[in-house]
Amino acid sequence: MFDLARTTLTEYLIAQRRAHPGATGEFNALILQVAQACKAISRIVAHGALGGALGSLDSENVQSETQKKLDVIADEIFLRRMHDYVHYICPQFARTHVNFQRVPMVDTSNPFIARAVPTADESMVVIRFAKPAGIDFPYLLNMIHDSFMSRANTIVVPGGKMELAMQLIFTPFIWRLVERRNKAMHK
Repeated sequence: MFDLARTTLTEYLIAQRRAHPGATGEFNALILQVAQACKAISRIVAHGALGGALGSLDSENVQSETQKKLDVIADEIFLRRMHDYVHYICPQFARTHVNFQRVPMVDTSNPFIARAVPTADESMVVIRFAKPAGIDFPYLLNMIHDSFMSRANTIVVPGGKMELAMQLIFTPFIWRLVERRNKAMHK
């Protein structure tokens, strides 16, 4: 039975927009696109075999597993519904010199029972360098306690050390920019 006291996703997003008048609405649009894609997939699942969504295909996914029809259909739906996200937002990460990703280290699998967003101390930060040449990783590892390298171009730091990591990483970049500006002004 439908509970009239429940807040719908749309009502919640509208309330959040009112509470944060400076917000652009781009995040709301992304959430609504995900919701629309989920509804479309739900309709297909509800029709099951009658809708032709069950069974396997004669192809494999990137993990070398036989692809399921529903997986392929769901991928297509998300790609269609989230065109801007797939074609404009995600590719931006490939163009950044340094990418920071905060990863929670606590269970966030059920957002309905979670009472708070994981704190910085309950997170790790994955920092990927597009061009790691010139980055002094031994220095960063020495300066940021409990950090480690996960790949040749990636360092992982405790979430509470993100600000320190940003200062240590970006200060040399800023110095080089200032130096270049000064040289250009004195020509």
